[in-house]
Amino acid sequence: MPRILLLLLACVSGATQARDLSAIYERVRASVVVVHTAGELQLTPDGSQFTLSQGIGSGVAIDREGRVLTSAHIVAFASTVGVEFVGGEKIPAHVLGVSSSADVALLRLERLPANLAPATLGDSDSARIGSMCITTARDAAHISASCAPRSGRADGWR
Repeated sequence: MPRILLLLLACVSGATQARDLSAIYERVRASVVVVHTAGELQLTPDGSQFTLSQGIGSGVAIDREGRVLTSAHIVAFASTVGVEFVGGEKIPAHVLGVSSSADVALLRLERLPANLAPATLGDSDSARIGSMCITTARDAAHISASCAPRSGRADGWR
């Protein structure tokens, strides 16, 4: 059975949820990045017409080797990728791999930022339906965090 990557930054339960959300947000905010892309998107089969595309999305630094997890659709047509950290530092990156069906891409930074703070990923096998899962996202101006119950289907699909 194929496994699908579930990015969990934390699972929270009980009356301490609001306090835990704030603490988790502070712990991971330096890990959440903005992914900037630029590239050419061909419009015709003969390549005679094209448009230049620019994109922006969110990602998360996942280790001390400079790998960043993002969505595949963000880097789908990118010939240039850059990652912006919470302090404003921008670092070029390249795409290591993509799973379009899972909408996941893995990037590698060309160099490590001054204050790299990778997130600790959760274990999707330990998350149960109904567990509260926290996700974060970032655009050029804001970082957001949200909390929602883990959902699933009765046939065991994840």
